[in-house]
Amino acid sequence: MKKNFYFLIIILTAIALTLLILIKSKKIGGQNSQSNQKQVSQTPQIKESFRITILDSSFSPNNAFVPRGKEITFLNTDKAIHRIKGENFDSGNLSSGESFNFKFENSGTYEYTCSVHPNVKGKITVK
Repeated sequence: MKKNFYFLIIILTAIALTLLILIKSKKIGGQNSQSNQKQVSQTPQIKESFRITILDSSFSPNNAFVPRGKEITFLNTDKAIHRIKGENFDSGNLSSGESFNFKFENSGTYEYTCSVHPNVKGKITVK
């Protein structure tokens, strides 16, 4: 019985010390991480990936702006098959859930359509 009591005291002490360490580290680290977050939020974030979603037979966004050299992912979330064609690219048929990636190396304005649904159009401006 005494062994169980001592074991319980040791476990509770270890838990209390762990909680104390966690609480202290959050207070100290929390202030530093908040100031870091403020610095990060003041700096404009550079988007590493760009996505155009196909849903309800439309592109979203249908007018995108991206930096030169960045890759765009076209993601078909529609039930219908779509095929994205532009002057410099062709996705082939995309079923629901499939995607197509293309990197725009040159500045300019690129218009594209869905060759399966010609009234579905979009534009990408690369700077």
